[in-house]
Amino acid sequence: MDGLGRGIDGIIISADSHVMEPVDLWKKGVPEKYREAVPLFPPHKLGEGFQRREGGSDPNARIREMEVDGLSAEVLYPTLLLGL
Repeated sequence: MDGLGRGIDGIIISADSHVMEPVDLWKKGVPEKYREAVPLFPPHKLGEGFQRREGGSDPNARIREMEVDGLSAEVLYPTLLLGL
């Protein structure tokens, strides 16, 4: 998909992009008294499963990937917590 939007005039917006939340997001982000109730996720590795590209979790890498694809903007959705 490299260069997907190249050669198209105008603004191109990806309306269904996803980010990979850090697996410890909820453990770190909620008060300690609620931590037993938060979802747990196994670690993910770059190149496997949903974490195929560095831009899935690194905002600077995501901007670089958007430039390669010719995208002007993206609508971002969660990945791990999409089903909640």
